[in-house]
Amino acid sequence: MGSITHEIHRMKNPQLPFIFHLCRVEANGILPNWHENIELLCFLEGEGTMTLDGRPYRVGRGDVGVVNADRLHVTGGEPSLSYYCLIVDSGFCMENGIDVSRLEFSELVRDEAIFAAHAEICALLQRLQEGKADPAVVPALRHCVLGILLRLVSHHLTAGGQESKEAARGRDRVKEVVRYLRTVNRAISLNEIAKEMGMSKFYLCREFKRITGTTVVAYLNRTRCERARRMIYEGAKVSEAAFAVGFDNLSYFSRTFLRYTGIHPSACQRRSE
Repeated sequence: MGSITHEIHRMKNPQLPFIFHLCRVEANGILPNWHENIELLCFLEGEGTMTLDGRPYRVGRGDVGVVNADRLHVTGGEPSLSYYCLIVDSGFCMENGIDVSRLEFSELVRDEAIFAAHAEICALLQRLQEGKADPAVVPALRHCVLGILLRLVSHHLTAGGQESKEAARGRDRVKEVVRYLRTVNRAISLNEIAKEMGMSKFYLCREFKRITGTTVVAYLNRTRCERARRMIYEGAKVSEAAFAVGFDNLSYFSRTFLRYTGIHPSACQRRSE
């Protein structure tokens, strides 16, 4: 998922309308994000926390996390936490009569059939990547993904609609703040952010922490450091990247960068050379 906040997924192969990869939790975690597609996290090793719209779920081996459409989510834990991530295109779901924008599934389940289907997808994709001319692989992959969706509809559908209007409003306001923070390239105070967003500082801090699991300041610093890291990888000097994202003190930038990315900015520059 990376550090993108609102993800727009582009499926490379229209015959395979999904994204599938093995994830390992980074030492410094990842940023909260959301998207219109349904996402499943099939946990293989380690322990951690999957947070959905501010509600934390402890996860470990054998658990399957279900991220319903348009839910702000983030997963973190010990470095050994690993999981398969499957993101299914909403159009594919709709073509098969499953409207994920209207359906709600249980957010944490234990289902051996879903777990086995993820392992089969992994094996089939490996065959595809090896270039073996087998015309059955693509249909088999589509069958696996559809089977997972049918399993969710048959066994893990919930009534939904339990969220209060106030909680929903808080989530939507936090998304507005997240969008705004992604554009900030300067040092800015909580008072300024609250004023810009038309809310009290207390409400801003409370709701942001509740929904994302992190503070406004931490989120802002992390996004700025992520933008700087991309710039450095693309060839910018450390000082250029620091100033471009709003740091006017290189020493403070280096400390902050190390804290949120786990590496020194000069190390990024060496990797880009």
